[in-house]
Amino acid sequence: MKRLLFILTIFVAIAAQAQDTPNIDEMHLRKWKYITDRCKLNAQESEQVKALFLEYEQSQWRLMEEFRKTMKEMNDRKKDDKSFDYEKFNEIIVNNDFKRARILRTYYQKLKLTISAEKIFCFFDAEQKYRHELIKDFRRKDSEQKNSNQKN
Repeated sequence: MKRLLFILTIFVAIAAQAQDTPNIDEMHLRKWKYITDRCKLNAQESEQVKALFLEYEQSQWRLMEEFRKTMKEMNDRKKDDKSFDYEKFNEIIVNNDFKRARILRTYYQKLKLTISAEKIFCFFDAEQKYRHELIKDFRRKDSEQKNSNQKN
């Protein structure tokens, strides 16, 4: 359940970030710039990895959107159905994690053919730091908004 809350927090943070951007593609490019700035990829590496990165991001985004839609449908059903199938609901949650892991594994295998293990580590570390910064920004904006509303 903690994992689900973490995923939903990330989704909310990304959605909040997306409100400031015209589209999801721009958000992916912003993340790409953040990562490449930290990992110092040369021009050739950057060119090779960018397509893999965007493919990975789009796969993750599609999966997250699909999962969000399914969760909403299941939660709506849960409200109205006394004989709600919690086992099926749990399976959906667990299977989503497996799908995300498969996408990450495929991404990793492709990266291994392109850049060094050290740069892959940097890449994954930078992705995690990017997520943490999104969450911090979201919390900061939320806090500022609450403070602004309290003053009014």
